[in-house]
Amino acid sequence: MRCRLCYNLDREHVKSVDDVKMDLETALSLRRLAAVTLLGGEPTLYPGLPEVIGYVKSRGLFCALLTNGLRFLDGDGPELLDRIKQAGVDRVYIHVDSGQAHVHADIEAARERMSRLLEAARVPFALSVTLYGGDDDELAAVIRRYSRFSYFEGVLTTLPHDPSGRTASHSDLREVYEGLKAGLGLEPISFIPADADDGDVRWLIYFYIMNARTGEAFPVSAKVQRLAQKIFRWAPGTQFFAQTLGPAYLRASLVPIVLAELLFSPRRTAALYRLVRGKDAGDAGPRPNGGGFAGLGHLRAQFITIQAPPKIDFASGRASICRHCPDATVRNGILVPVCIADLVSPLNPLIQPKLACPEM
Repeated sequence: MRCRLCYNLDREHVKSVDDVKMDLETALSLRRLAAVTLLGGEPTLYPGLPEVIGYVKSRGLFCALLTNGLRFLDGDGPELLDRIKQAGVDRVYIHVDSGQAHVHADIEAARERMSRLLEAARVPFALSVTLYGGDDDELAAVIRRYSRFSYFEGVLTTLPHDPSGRTASHSDLREVYEGLKAGLGLEPISFIPADADDGDVRWLIYFYIMNARTGEAFPVSAKVQRLAQKIFRWAPGTQFFAQTLGPAYLRASLVPIVLAELLFSPRRTAALYRLVRGKDAGDAGPRPNGGGFAGLGHLRAQFITIQAPPKIDFASGRASICRHCPDATVRNGILVPVCIADLVSPLNPLIQPKLACPEM
């Protein structure tokens, strides 16, 4: 079940539930955590998954699950989904893309079935997509397609790299940036640079409001985003990037976002009006239901993150990673980047590390 260019090189070692809990406590002692994502391998094959989710939630953390969905599409899939929902999972990432043709014969059909299942269960979900060469221009179309689901929250996008170093990486963030700008009119609200070079951008982060009916996206401005982050810092027990963005979030946040945008950027009034009204700029005719603001029920708050891979120099035994590595994991008692974990700290004690662990 190995995905194309999978970074998980050691498939023989599986942690016990107690080991996972101990690693979480280690992570909490080494870093201020807001969110934890459970991944594998394939986490839905892990018998103790509901117990692990419950433990993550007991520590006051946002808990996401990244899965290829194979178990959910089995006969007992709805029962498993109910168990992890009851355990407290906050978001499910559907990791189904062209690198998994060996798992799902029809990628789009598998995504659709998973999305319908999660929507019916009212479980917030997002897509996790690896953009192999030639896929860059499809991202905007995918987002529009899945925006019809009210519990669809966005896309976690990665550019591929071969952890063995045998295959050249496709890691041009600019192509993806240009595709989103042309396809959805979006600009990133922030970025994360490389650990050693501020000019080497490794993450792009987007937050926007989508009208699922018209396919029009309204990028939330950086000023409003910074204001929201400050407000969340004042509120105990909340984190801006550790929350669901489903219908409840939009009901509570739409009016403040609109008012803040009008305050900071009055020139965006026409775009906001068009988004909320649910009409294209040249559409002057009435909606069939006669509503003046027919688009309200079709608005979605969504995110996109785009991650470039690490830059690995096997000759020197070193790697350049994202600054402060947002995607870290615990290996052998230390924090390591998830994308090169098997290269810097193998679980198998008989395997020697191939890279020095970058400073975290």
